[in-house]
Amino acid sequence: MAAGGLDARFVDRLSERHTCPVCLVALREPMMTKCGHLICNDCVRPLARRGRVVCPLCREEQNESEIYPNNYDKREIMSLKIYCDQQEKGCGWKGELRERETHNETCGYVDVLCKHECGEMVKKKDMESHMKKTCMNRKVECSCV
Repeated sequence: MAAGGLDARFVDRLSERHTCPVCLVALREPMMTKCGHLICNDCVRPLARRGRVVCPLCREEQNESEIYPNNYDKREIMSLKIYCDQQEKGCGWKGELRERETHNETCGYVDVLCKHECGEMVKKKDMESHMKKTCMNRKVECSCV
């Protein structure tokens, strides 16, 4: 993820309006400046000097108190369609940005540490097979009786 914004693979091209001019990815917690421009909440803070902010787009100086959350654009951004972060590993999920965390919790293509603590990272969907067949810490029946 980018420092301030939301780094994701969008199904459709991200509009310029929904791209932060500071971190150059989708706006996270968009803030509206007095001059009408949008900036990520986290990206506004470094621009502030003694209670004043200079807009990175039009260079208009304004008070920090004149910059406020923009929930309309936040809702729009969170409803944009994205691909799974694990798409290159084979996941075919597409959904709204707001569903990303929920999907990542259940995505079978996310790498997780082996439950038997063998030290291997395994895709969630392959964990059961790994623990039964290839994990060096798996339980095996001894045939030496």
